Parts: sequence; structure tokens; C-alpha cells
Amino acid sequence: MKILFISPNPIFGGAATANMSIAKLLKDNGYDVIYNDEYFLQEHYENLTIDHTYLHLYKRDKKYFWDFIRRVHPDVIIWTQIIAIFYYFELSKLKELNIKQICIVHSLSLTQNLFGKLSDILTSLCLRKMDSVICVSEYTRLSWVGKILLKNLSNIFYVIPNIISKSPMHCPSNQKLCIGF
Repeated sequence: MKILFISPNPIFGGAATANMSIAKLLKDNGYDVIYNDEYFLQEHYENLTIDHTYLHLYKRDKKYFWDFIRRVHPDVIIWTQIIAIFYYFELSKLKELNIKQICIVHSLSLTQNLFGKLSDILTSLCLRKMDSVICVSEYTRLSWVGKILLKNLSNIFYVIPNIISKSPMHCPSNQKLCIGF
């Protein structure tokens, strides 16, 4: 099974780290993973090869997107919540092509001003087209399924908490406090 993970993150932080950890875990378990992040400067991240196709930068060029999809020919696409909005009209056609779609959501908009509310509505419309939605916490899941546009779709929402290393963390004995995330 070929999985295309579309995760353009202009700022490398917690979401990008979590996405790469999920992609790495999938690859470690035998899936063929194509990890797309045009902003990540390295060619590799541990065992992942990073695809630098400009899906965010060229988001208005739908021919460019479809050429990429035909070249990669994925069975599954894992979207991040913001990039899915830019490809809203393509989501239905991808579904017609029997390409399963999953979206990872981290939270509702942090600022609930007009822009934040509009972003949440657009994200909700995209989530309605997904086969599955992965939330990083139960709180996040409950926040999204509480949205009016998603009330009848709670069965497609799943929680996968942020990934941490399988090996236990050992704190030096001279430290009073050691925190892992």
C-alpha cells in the first residue's frame, strides 16, 4: 500500500514532528510512504525520504497537483488540516478514484475571531469528505465532532495521541525533574 503524506510546514515544530513520527512509524511497519514537505530542507529524516514537490507553493495550479498524483499513484493520502482546505475541490475526485483520505487535526483555530471561525468552517467541510480523521487527543476529537457540520460523522474520528519514543526515558540521577513529551 502506497501512502502519500502531504505535510508542508513552513515552520518546523510540534505538528511537523508528530507528522514525521507517524510517517516513520508507517514506514517502519512496511508501508510504502512518500512524505511530502517542500519546506523541510533535508533530503532524509531518519528512514524517510522527503519529497519536495511544491504542493503548498503551487496550490493554485491544479494541473501540477494532478500530474503529481498520477506520478505517485497513492492508495491513501494523509492530509494536514490546512493543506486540505486548498485542495477542497479535488477531495471528491480523489474519492471517486478510490484513493482513501485521512486528515490529521491538531485543534480548532486558536483565535476564534472571524478568520479563525472561517478556517474552522472550511476545515469542517473538508473533514466531511475524509474517510477518517485522526485527532491528537480526546479533547480535540470532542471539539471537532461538536461542530454542527460534523455532528453525524463522529464514527470517522479517531484519537492517536502524540507519539513518543518506545524506549523509556532515563533521567540523570542528579536532576530533580525530567519531563518527556
